[in-house]
Amino acid sequence: MKKLTFLFYFVFITNFCQAQCTAQFNYTVNPNFVSFFDSSYGFSQPLTYQWDFGDGSPFEYTATPTHSFNSTGSYVVCLTVSDGSCTDSVCQFVNPIFPTISINDFYVDSSSFSNCIAPQAVSMYYYGFANYFQANDSLHYQIYFGDGTDSSYHLQANTSIFQGAVTHVYQNAGTYSPFLVISSPNYLLTDTAYSSPFIIYSSCGPISGIVYEDINANCVYDAGDFLLPNISLSLFNGAQYVAWTNTDSNGVYSFNVPTGATYNIQIHPTNGYFGHYISSCPSSGIITVTSIPSSGNDFGVKCPPAFDLQGNVTGWGFRPGFTTSVCVSAFNQFCNTPNGQIELVLSSNLTPLPDTAGIGYTISGNT
Repeated sequence: MKKLTFLFYFVFITNFCQAQCTAQFNYTVNPNFVSFFDSSYGFSQPLTYQWDFGDGSPFEYTATPTHSFNSTGSYVVCLTVSDGSCTDSVCQFVNPIFPTISINDFYVDSSSFSNCIAPQAVSMYYYGFANYFQANDSLHYQIYFGDGTDSSYHLQANTSIFQGAVTHVYQNAGTYSPFLVISSPNYLLTDTAYSSPFIIYSSCGPISGIVYEDINANCVYDAGDFLLPNISLSLFNGAQYVAWTNTDSNGVYSFNVPTGATYNIQIHPTNGYFGHYISSCPSSGIITVTSIPSSGNDFGVKCPPAFDLQGNVTGWGFRPGFTTSVCVSAFNQFCNTPNGQIELVLSSNLTPLPDTAGIGYTISGNT
């Protein structure tokens, strides 16, 4: 009986000691640092603390340390607490958060200026991501325009996505490569993005011509031919795209371009807006220009020998014993203008009625 009592007494004392001496801590993760809070219990005062942050840094000996880790990762943080008579340790995995800045794109809007001639106002756009910053943190933006000037400002980092635009006036001709630098508070983080180089020239001139339908196929705009509006043309310097335009209501197009270069004008007559022409003069659809200014760069086009008529039929409200309408429409699919005949064949379940409204159709059976 005494043996059983002794065993029970031993177990009770062991559990009591464990309950009186337990190391424990909580923590909060912030960008760039982690705050630790001792929540141990069962100790007598005064206490000593030893924090091992698991990253090779020196131990710390306060109850509520703040620690900055050097890189992203998972760290085993251990706390040892002692009151001189009872000592306990506890370890936890801690995953710190680090702010990030990423400029996804910074580019010059080539449509915002003509390259000809300085001064030119050029628009630039950027967007990217800035994550895990404090609500009151601000990012520092600095744009170097490539002409010896720059612009800087601060914006609050209150959203993960940043985007914006800036316009700069270039006073002189030259080749420019602007770039953007975005920095975090205290410049701990930075990211840089470069735009593609662009040129503002000192001398420019026009390239012009007309687009016409060459009815008699003699590659000359003369009597009987038609000037064509809204025909698309592109301009290239070698393989480099330069500009795009449409002919006006009189079939005239024009580009204003830098001098001293060779250009290829390419016509796009099959544009789906005004007919589906094909280029006949020249047959390649490309004219090369070697000297600026240049006029008379004319394109003759013709209609392809294709079936040109298209139609459709719609109807609704078909019910036994009731009268309804069927709508028929027809149009030229391409640029030819032939006449044609439409035949509408109805189901044998339908009875065609005579033309009493003067529309102009005739009936033969169900046709």
